[in-house]
Amino acid sequence: GRRAHLLLRRGMFYTHRDLDKLLDDYERGTPFYLYTGRGPSTESLHVGHLVPFLFTKYLQDAFDVPLVVQLTDDEKFYFKDGMTLEECRRMSFENAKDIIACGFNPDKTFIFRDTDYMGTMYPVVAKAAKLISYNQCHGVLGDHINANIGRVMYSSIQAAPAFPGTFPKMFGSRKDIRCLIPQGIDQDPFFRLCRAIAPRMGETKPACIHSKFLPSLQGPGSKMSSSGSAGAEFEVSVEQAARAPGFRFDEDLLVLEVKDKSLKKQRLAAGLRIRAANGCRVSTAAEYQRILEEHRGASVSLTVAPLPATVFMNDSANAIKHKVQRYGFSGGQDTKELQQKHGANLHVDMPYQFLRHIMDDDARLDQIGSDYAAGRMMTGEVKQICIDELTALVEGHKERLAKVTDEVVAHFMNPDRDSLRRFG
Repeated sequence: GRRAHLLLRRGMFYTHRDLDKLLDDYERGTPFYLYTGRGPSTESLHVGHLVPFLFTKYLQDAFDVPLVVQLTDDEKFYFKDGMTLEECRRMSFENAKDIIACGFNPDKTFIFRDTDYMGTMYPVVAKAAKLISYNQCHGVLGDHINANIGRVMYSSIQAAPAFPGTFPKMFGSRKDIRCLIPQGIDQDPFFRLCRAIAPRMGETKPACIHSKFLPSLQGPGSKMSSSGSAGAEFEVSVEQAARAPGFRFDEDLLVLEVKDKSLKKQRLAAGLRIRAANGCRVSTAAEYQRILEEHRGASVSLTVAPLPATVFMNDSANAIKHKVQRYGFSGGQDTKELQQKHGANLHVDMPYQFLRHIMDDDARLDQIGSDYAAGRMMTGEVKQICIDELTALVEGHKERLAKVTDEVVAHFMNPDRDSLRRFG
């Protein structure tokens, strides 16, 4: 009786493996659990990460089933040069807060870091590893697995949570519990390998449902990235910065307005973010002001950089506004007259495509699409609607995130909870 999620209604989740069989078994009384994961690479999730998690929450609510979330701190350590294991573990813990803020059922959700849970799940990892050959792993991951043996081993670690034996305190020794994995289409090669070894392990193949990527604001065919930068840092010299800065910025050091002509000639503009002052890294307005006080009346060298195009779940409203306005690839025409005559190409218009992923109101979305394609709506109007919707999504997430303490994370990461034992 629950309405289909907007990502299903609009075809973002568009292919599957054995979902029909899993649902048939569910109707006959066979239980299932959900499995998803996150590889920590940044302090905050971006909106492209959040949308699939919200779909997973929809599935948990609709079917009232348990969920396991694998935080692959080991995988990022193996695959990301320059990241320490301690940093990967710390970011995993922070990312868990973002995931919890999506609203998952605390009595039916188990979140784990691989480095914490390996002792429990290692018997299943070992069984999987014995059945995966090097050539199979190479076929999935390519030549870069040759960098270290951790990368070769990782396929078996990712496969293990798809089998209920990995969670003995949740499921006991039951093998009749099936697994459903919502995933981006890029993960399918991993889980084809997982499904291939399942019968030889005496396990049921996990079912999968695949989503398309939420593209970057920068254009169709792009992928939203956690690490991508919109441009290189550069230096700006600000004369008498403490008394007459000649520009305005917000609490997050995002430049909002530039009045001084000399600063404009140095390419300082709205939408850039201050990264450092006199070589000292700064992340807040208070830190920046302290440096200005230390150099009162003197010139200050600022390091600034463009905002990345990616919308993160900790972005300010100003940052979201600048990102959509600056990077939002438009399918509209070059002039108002041409737009009114020819209308917009909705398929390549990124602000409209973002609305398709986050706006729940079908009637309103259809009206926007109809008006925009017919030339009755301008690009600026659609961008503003996108800004409003993204801002509401991010601000709502921040409010929920503020309530997620370290103690809440510890609860979700505790496999010994009585609330989980009832599934055994």
